[in-house]
Amino acid sequence: MAIKCLKCGFVNEDNVNFCINCGNNLIDNPNSNAPEDNLEWFAQKIYEGKVNLPTRDCPIILKRNEKPIVVLPNITFKEPRAVRTSIGGYTGPTIRITKGISFKLGGASSRSISHDEIKAIDKGTLTITNKRLIFTGSMKTLNYNLSKILSINEFKDGISIQRDNKQKTEYFTGSDEILLNYKRNNQLNTTPFYGFLLKAVLMSQIE
Repeated sequence: MAIKCLKCGFVNEDNVNFCINCGNNLIDNPNSNAPEDNLEWFAQKIYEGKVNLPTRDCPIILKRNEKPIVVLPNITFKEPRAVRTSIGGYTGPTIRITKGISFKLGGASSRSISHDEIKAIDKGTLTITNKRLIFTGSMKTLNYNLSKILSINEFKDGISIQRDNKQKTEYFTGSDEILLNYKRNNQLNTTPFYGFLLKAVLMSQIE
């Protein structure tokens, strides 16, 4: 199905995202009702700051000229943690005395190896403002400026963040258990708050 650009009126093929005549973003056109197209459209609207996201019960004291963008409860904070595993066994030769009877020379030895596993650290509220990311849990609190973020990876249930002066990657999961309502083509739609939508929120505020 051809898509008519709402800006210049040019009729484009249905396999393009931008108008080949004026460059207008065609995902803003209300011509598709496919779920994946709706989510792409919704993510774009979030990035443009045109979506009212939940900010009730903001748990932090806002600074001057700071405003909450989204407040998400029941978010799990995770980090890689070193886990040590012992590997052991007998060393030395085995001597056979007679049929069915033998004994081992030497003794038992073991060694410990370490590897990282992603562990749930705490559960709490994730607040994103126009300036900061704040996680407030029962045991753990995080608070840093969005300008410190180096990269964001999205998952179905949340995101991971790498930031300046922080060696370990930080994971925030459970966002997909929160439902968002939005309207398109005068139709009310509902979607889980997938990780790529949460990433769009952060990207919209990082300068």
